[in-house]
Amino acid sequence: GRAQNRRVEVEVWYDEVVDKVALEEFLVPHEIKRVKVCRMETVCKLRYVDGHARRARVQNLIAPLRYGADAIEVDDTFVAQVQRALANLGDKDNVVVKFVGYTDDAPLTGRTARIYGDHVGLSKARARRVALAVQDTLALPTAAIMSDGVGAIRPLGSNQTLQGRALNRRVEVEFWYDDPLQELPDEPQLCPESAGAATVTKVYDPPWGAIAHIDFKDGEPVVPAGYRATLERALADVAGKGNPRLRFVGYTRNERLNRRTAAVYGDDIGLSASRARRAMEAITADMDITGDEREFEGRGYVHADDVVNAGFVQGDTSHVAVQVVYDDLAILDDYEGVDITRVTRELRPENPLGLNLMRITVDGEPIDDPKRSSSDIQRCTDVAMKHADIQFGFDNLRSAPRLSVAATPSRIALSEIMHYGPDLSPANVYVDRQAAPVRFMMYTNYAHFIDKAEIRVFETGQSLESEPLAVVP
Repeated sequence: GRAQNRRVEVEVWYDEVVDKVALEEFLVPHEIKRVKVCRMETVCKLRYVDGHARRARVQNLIAPLRYGADAIEVDDTFVAQVQRALANLGDKDNVVVKFVGYTDDAPLTGRTARIYGDHVGLSKARARRVALAVQDTLALPTAAIMSDGVGAIRPLGSNQTLQGRALNRRVEVEFWYDDPLQELPDEPQLCPESAGAATVTKVYDPPWGAIAHIDFKDGEPVVPAGYRATLERALADVAGKGNPRLRFVGYTRNERLNRRTAAVYGDDIGLSASRARRAMEAITADMDITGDEREFEGRGYVHADDVVNAGFVQGDTSHVAVQVVYDDLAILDDYEGVDITRVTRELRPENPLGLNLMRITVDGEPIDDPKRSSSDIQRCTDVAMKHADIQFGFDNLRSAPRLSVAATPSRIALSEIMHYGPDLSPANVYVDRQAAPVRFMMYTNYAHFIDKAEIRVFETGQSLESEPLAVVP
């Protein structure tokens, strides 16, 4: 081996003339108005805040809990499935079970409409009731249970059928836990808002002070002085967030309902939801707030000011808590405790000449130059040309489509020849009709879009939708 490695190799080199595209600069003496095309993109650098870890979410681990149109029942099988899933996640940290309620889109009627108002309020109540039942049966820590409701969105079946509505009335189960093994990339990446993720609701905590609760007296809300101005100030603080709105959350004290109250409201969740709705209507009556800018729900006798840190606490007071909430992207919620730094940088096209070429994209994705610069360049070019009052169009199909069919001759004469048999009897006589051939000619300027052409022959006056006498390719 050493003898083979001790060697001198010979290489033969020669010059070869090849064609190569070179970039040359030309001096144009005329004055040209230049329009700068935007070539900027925004990316994000993600890093964990000290002491935080990524929250992972597991869905569809167990089948959703179905419920009827009037009530929900948490059976032992469902609780056992939740318990088994929690046992499988026993090696995870900070495991939280979240119940998300869904409804069908059937209009609410009677007591259900009077208490919950809409499908979102009903779904929150259903999920809340399931969460409390599971927590009580499994004796789970109060911080390990969460609930939410989203109404009639994301149907699994058609709401036009009984089977479809039964599928849509459900409570899904999600499991959240810390995932310390998940690492964030060092390189900048697409920002979370570019991922098209679902949104979650976050509660705004005003730095200038908490929003006071609303107490009830003789069944009516008692609104403190200057309360509406406080809510308007809090809404102004989150004006730049997604879908800012007021949320009214009703609570009751932990006591047994009398027979009359139970007959009207059903349970503590129905009573607290009804009070939250009345408080919402009383406060927002003279405020410039639409239906989408307010919501309500009832949480019964389990008070939850801070579910994550304090958990669910049974309270001794009845009141309505008012929160200012807004929507944020779920991916940001997944990355709770992550510091997101947005960086704006200039795009570097792979082909310097490709920036000024006409490009073809489908849904924003280039199909003719996948390795060229970002597809946003085309959009930026269109905007820049519009600002410069320049119109550019290309359409090789702009000519009017033409189709012409002609027949020669346009009219034919039939000649009949009688043929007789040997005995000249009428039974042996037949008629032979003859005519000159007819030639059809077609002209079109879009022949490549025509798969086939044929001639259909009909009797005079016969419907063109009926069976033709003959079909000639």
